[in-house]
Amino acid sequence: MGYSFPERAVLACCNSMSSGKISTRLVNNVIKYAGVDVSSLEMFLTSDDYFIRKAAVEIIGKSGNKEKLVEVIESETERQILLIAVKAIGKDGDKLEEIVSVLENTDPLIRYQVIDIYKKSGKSDCLISLLFDDDDSLVERIKGYMKNG
Repeated sequence: MGYSFPERAVLACCNSMSSGKISTRLVNNVIKYAGVDVSSLEMFLTSDDYFIRKAAVEIIGKSGNKEKLVEVIESETERQILLIAVKAIGKDGDKLEEIVSVLENTDPLIRYQVIDIYKKSGKSDCLISLLFDDDDSLVERIKGYMKNG
């Protein structure tokens, strides 16, 4: 029995990543199919190659196990990859409590993106710890979110 096109797309992406290469076309071929098993790509979430790791986060964020993204968020140091992972988790909203530690990140862009994700998901109660932050503008912003619901 042959592979379906979505399965072949995942296999091609996996083979390419294994050889240290990745392209936007391969990533998009996998992303466009909902429900395809992308668990074979989870091993690339910890790749040393930035582009392979980024592609793996994008794919897992769309079609994979969000628990793996929580692990990525806890260990990732690259800003762009971290933002992709946080946004993917923010779309579902059910794993947001597990990534509250990202709010302690010193990068203002990451903090503001994460705060917006919490606000949009209706989980602004997770932001209470930021009411005691040193950044006055951040504290005022959090107060506004909590006041306006």
